[in-house]
Amino acid sequence: MASYDPRQGKQPEGNNGLLIAAFVAVVFMMGWDYFAPKPEVPENAIAQQTSMTVEGAQVPGQPDVIVQGSSQVSNNIEAPTTKVKRLPVESKSLVGGVALTGARLDDLALNNYTVTLDGDEKVRILSPNGKRIQFFDAGWQAVGVQVPAGNSVWEAKGDALTPKTPLVLTWSNEDGQEFTRTYTIDETGYTIRVVDEVINRSSRDIQIGHYAQVHKADGLEQGGDGYEEEMSTFYNFIGPEGVIEDIKYEHDYDDIKQEKAFKYTGQKGWIAIKSRYFLASIIPDQQTENTWQFKYSNLNGRDFYSAIVQVPMVNRVAANGGTYTKSYRLYVGPNKRQEMSKESVGLEDSVDYGWYQVIALPIYSSMMFFYEHTGNLGLAIIIVTVILKILLMPLASKSYRSMAKLKQLTPKMEALKERLGDNREQMGLEMMKLYKEHKVNPASGCWPMLIQIPIFFAVYKVILISFEFRHEPFMLWIQDLSAHDPFFILPVLMGVSMFLQQKLNPPATDPIQRQVMSALPIVFTVMFAMFPSGLVLYWFVNNVVSIAQQWMITKRIEKAEGK
Repeated sequence: MASYDPRQGKQPEGNNGLLIAAFVAVVFMMGWDYFAPKPEVPENAIAQQTSMTVEGAQVPGQPDVIVQGSSQVSNNIEAPTTKVKRLPVESKSLVGGVALTGARLDDLALNNYTVTLDGDEKVRILSPNGKRIQFFDAGWQAVGVQVPAGNSVWEAKGDALTPKTPLVLTWSNEDGQEFTRTYTIDETGYTIRVVDEVINRSSRDIQIGHYAQVHKADGLEQGGDGYEEEMSTFYNFIGPEGVIEDIKYEHDYDDIKQEKAFKYTGQKGWIAIKSRYFLASIIPDQQTENTWQFKYSNLNGRDFYSAIVQVPMVNRVAANGGTYTKSYRLYVGPNKRQEMSKESVGLEDSVDYGWYQVIALPIYSSMMFFYEHTGNLGLAIIIVTVILKILLMPLASKSYRSMAKLKQLTPKMEALKERLGDNREQMGLEMMKLYKEHKVNPASGCWPMLIQIPIFFAVYKVILISFEFRHEPFMLWIQDLSAHDPFFILPVLMGVSMFLQQKLNPPATDPIQRQVMSALPIVFTVMFAMFPSGLVLYWFVNNVVSIAQQWMITKRIEKAEGK
């Protein structure tokens, strides 16, 4: 706040010093999420990767490969010379294939979203080979029972997975156990339902454990194919995450590689591997005590990271026809709150606005409301910005009145400076008398700026993280509100508006501070040049409305005083 300390000979400068402080706050708060302490992981949460082996089955967290002769295939899940048969997956939202080898869902693209704004290539979340390997599989663990392995070939009842035709896959061993996996899919949406069942037709009881998992190969150093970045940034976490018993867990790839595994227990929740805008997640039934793991493994020199939901081997399957069934869902789609909320398990918490959540969620909801009614997300940003300015108007009015009066006192302050010269202590005392005489409080100009800072960063997080802004056009040359202005017109307009706003404020009496203030519009223009155009649009509209409010209040004061 602007205040006077006679011992240091400092004098208040209205709102100018605060703008400098605000600039420092911008830099600090933008990095807060990155440098802020992360929630502590419970001591019993960390578990080393086990060396357990199970007869014929792949171990949870260890992606199996197709065996070709006596050698395993490096860097590819499927052998390049062996054509793995797949049955198609087709809906309005999803297209891909289910591999009969391993019964894994390893090829899935999103019909409604392209990799680049102008391209035709669909966003592919699951892929069996190449530099973007990511796939889903599931399996069983048992003692003394042959269970299907990652390279087991299943038989299909059906030709495709469509909304009208579920896909049923079966595999049987020689001892009388039959394993069935049934995939179903909706016409729209991004949820695939899976039912795994074991039928025990042998003459003895068996015990079965089940797991489902999503694997992702390390392709971070092999980018450049047009997809969004796959490493966490200071504003958004990317990687393995989950919500277990209402506690959110996020583990960087490096942390998982170092610790080998993180293990939790709980009944309710979900687990996933997330990119900036898309998600591959497993949602188990919310009625079973599960073991949840984030795990690292190395397969022929390539790093794999896995998100796993596991049911221990405590499930007794009776002889002569006993069954064990495990149902769960896969959500493979956009990291979009409104879409993920349909799962009713808190999957939308994957979109995390961090420290600003309490402010960001109402702003996000308001923008989505006006987006639905206008069909233009840029107009929604403008409307929400104007509404925020109206809500802050009572406080802003007091601030603008104070600054208008300070501006009227500028000639008297300049006269004092000329009369007292370098006597800063006397200068400060005389200015305090001047403020008291005219009933001006320079500190009152601080509050609107302080309130705007968290609101600005809430909008910042909403626009950078929320899926809805991806590839969303505004008008004219702005065709992607999540990307920077290709012609830098909006940042320049924002800088000009900031310059004009400064002209309405009382100038700083200190020459150095005056120079700093005059440079801030240029500094902010350069800094905002690479910001998402949606964020620059918000700041520009905010400045324009502030200028209009301040100009009207100044004119009223001048009119009231007969000027």
